[in-house]
Amino acid sequence: MCCAAVDKSVEQNLFPRLLDEFPYLHLSPATLHNLWRKGSLQLDQLSRANADAQRRKTKAQEQVLF
Repeated sequence: MCCAAVDKSVEQNLFPRLLDEFPYLHLSPATLHNLWRKGSLQLDQLSRANADAQRRKTKAQEQVLF
């Protein structure tokens, strides 16, 4: 399974789990939307940074091998 697929499944499951853990936490729909959007953006940024790091690592490994 690809890292991006794992990240997306974590993204989709984390927020509902947090809401289940804290049922007494009352948030407006607008706040929930903003939190979800910001979390999604953060996850996308982390996924891109990880992909970039993997590409750089692979390029460096290729240079060492040849």
